[in-house]
Amino acid sequence: MNFRDIPADVLNIRVKQTDNASARLQEQPVLSVHASLTRHDEFEIRLKRSVVLVKPVVNNDIRRLNSELASGRAILAQLANPAVDGSIELQIAFFAGELLEMVRSMSASMGMWKRGWLKSTGTRAIAFMPEWRSFAAYTTVESSFSS
Repeated sequence: MNFRDIPADVLNIRVKQTDNASARLQEQPVLSVHASLTRHDEFEIRLKRSVVLVKPVVNNDIRRLNSELASGRAILAQLANPAVDGSIELQIAFFAGELLEMVRSMSASMGMWKRGWLKSTGTRAIAFMPEWRSFAAYTTVESSFSS
């Protein structure tokens, strides 16, 4: 399942990195997004190996993103479509429920446990495995998940 196939409201906001990192942001999964407590109108994006500060390119998107994040809904996010000007698109899928739990998934072919996220969408859930850059949709059935 691709990010665009997730059955949720997706917010697309073009952002630019504001901390003085030399490397540009690349397409990758985002583990969390939070309003910065120390920098007005900026957001902390937690990536696999770092936390970066970004600011939306369009000022109206700052209020919209703050409002959506304040709702407390579960999210899945990724960075995509880098531009020549150094900006990149922050894509956030918002779900009806809150974060359910951390999940682990066993790869039979690799024999390894991988960590991921499970997000609720009412009677459906989405699992995200950062190491595999993939999503899987599940339907809830009596407190268990089935493919």
